[in-house]
Amino acid sequence: MGSTCHSSGSKRGDFTSYDGLKPDLDNGNFEKEVLIDQRMPRGSQTLTQEQINTIQCWVDNGYPEN
Repeated sequence: MGSTCHSSGSKRGDFTSYDGLKPDLDNGNFEKEVLIDQRMPRGSQTLTQEQINTIQCWVDNGYPEN
């Protein structure tokens, strides 16, 4: 993730910490953008199927902070 994307103070949300990411987890936006629509991350940093599976497992388990 680039330094301008979802960093501290970003209008798109601060994903540099769990607390910053939590609102998008709770409202389903993270799951929609990353897993369903697969629009994130943008650019050349596409996720591998293994990364998608890992994130899906994390979401399925209630996205524990660990």
